[in-house]
Amino acid sequence: MLYTDALEFLYSFVDYERQEITPRATRDFDLERFARLLHLLDKPQDSFRIVHIAGTNGKGSTAAILANILSNAGLRVGLYTSPHLKHIRERIRVDGVDINREEFAEGIEQIQMKHSLLDGSQGGYRTVFEIVTALSLLYFQRRNVDWAVVEAGLGGRLDATNVLTAEMTLLTPIDIDHSRILGETLSEIATEKVAIIKPGTLALSAPQKPAVRRVLFSKGDELGVSVRILGRDYEYQVLRADLSGTDFLLEGKEYQTTLLGGYQVINCALAGAAILYLQEKGLVDGIEGAIAPGFQNPRWPGRLEVWAGKPTLVFDGAHNPGGAEQLARSFKELFGEEKCVLVLGVTRGKDAVGIASALAPLAHAVVITQADFPRAMPAGQLARIVGEYIDNVRVEERMMYALEVAKELSCGNRPILVAGSLYLIGDVQRKLSPDD
Repeated sequence: MLYTDALEFLYSFVDYERQEITPRATRDFDLERFARLLHLLDKPQDSFRIVHIAGTNGKGSTAAILANILSNAGLRVGLYTSPHLKHIRERIRVDGVDINREEFAEGIEQIQMKHSLLDGSQGGYRTVFEIVTALSLLYFQRRNVDWAVVEAGLGGRLDATNVLTAEMTLLTPIDIDHSRILGETLSEIATEKVAIIKPGTLALSAPQKPAVRRVLFSKGDELGVSVRILGRDYEYQVLRADLSGTDFLLEGKEYQTTLLGGYQVINCALAGAAILYLQEKGLVDGIEGAIAPGFQNPRWPGRLEVWAGKPTLVFDGAHNPGGAEQLARSFKELFGEEKCVLVLGVTRGKDAVGIASALAPLAHAVVITQADFPRAMPAGQLARIVGEYIDNVRVEERMMYALEVAKELSCGNRPILVAGSLYLIGDVQRKLSPDD
């Protein structure tokens, strides 16, 4: 099978990243059927140990940092994340290297042969995400990984990754997002997210809001799992956050990371605490020394990513109010009171009001655009929302023209911040530095 044929087969399935998912659709999700597919593939997930990560913001960063630490310890490590920025193979990595085209096609061909044995009448949508999840597990087995760090997609309870049995579950900060699917309240959303915790697993969480903590501890009590919390069971503190990097304390020891923004300290500390917990329980041995080098240069683009130049370009996929508020705080840490030119595009169904209210105060001017993506919010609709918070708003639906408008408005001096959607960032970066 050629790579192009593999992509054609893959995208013949339902793709809920490109089309809107509905509450009705989630009622038809069938994890048992997906588990049967993995059984037909000889259960590749049983070949390695797993850390499973859910949450609203910081999942991918935490996963990338944790995988980097484990790799620095000399272990072979698989990393599965979503969505991607430039190409879908970014989602599946071993020791920081993307799956290549040939291996991608070989895995998809193997899934295609087994998938035909499933009875389609047994219910449940078969989705792009499920097929890529199965591919990641097959690839990790083929590459003989010791550990796989797996990021949940949407929610947790009904997510395809929830068929896995992990040694450890990590929960990043949980906030309001995907409300139509996961629930309107923090408690409802938390209930979906914490469903990745299973009896006998280690559970570690980032600091959470009170409503989330109640759900989290209730789930732990129900399953007999002791939930540890960053900030209570593992102490951390931000020391410095600027354009040269970030310094912080974890359990009284000072560390540095090349990741920018004080909010990354939570992600780093959560990953570092996970290593300490795994080592305490004997699941890894003698790798505490890999924590410090693991914080250096973890590959995670599109999250407070700065491209130096005239003007400076800053990319951040803040796609919900919580992420936008984090971005606003971090931008001020890096640039002080300097105003940016904001290039903003948002996906339909997201809380555009919350995103706009958080980011507009950073801006001298805003250029509204939209990604080349079916679920992109129309630029005119978003402009009306943003116009409630700032007067200097321009509309340019074509994203690369929007970037040129932003450069003119920046006068070569003001930084340009591209935000609101990872799909927008991926489109822009593909155009600026094509590599696939």
